[in-house]
Amino acid sequence: MAAALGGEVAQTGEREYGRTAMSHRSDSKLLRDLPFEFNVWMSHGDSVRTAPAGFVATAKTAQTPIVAFENESGKLAGVQFHPEVL
Repeated sequence: MAAALGGEVAQTGEREYGRTAMSHRSDSKLLRDLPFEFNVWMSHGDSVRTAPAGFVATAKTAQTPIVAFENESGKLAGVQFHPEVL
């Protein structure tokens, strides 16, 4: 989704796999009802380097600065983690 909408996705040279602490911005519409920090399931070797135009990064881990991103209207969002696992 990030790449298709004009953002940049790249290999990081590092892998994140398993339970990982994630924190999010308080103004995230997607994550606002969740704790500020909680564990998510990560499984990747690449990540969003730049969110698409009109989107803001709303969550991160220690290794990955963009784990979730949302557009300003709040109608589109993407996540790097696997919400179906944890």
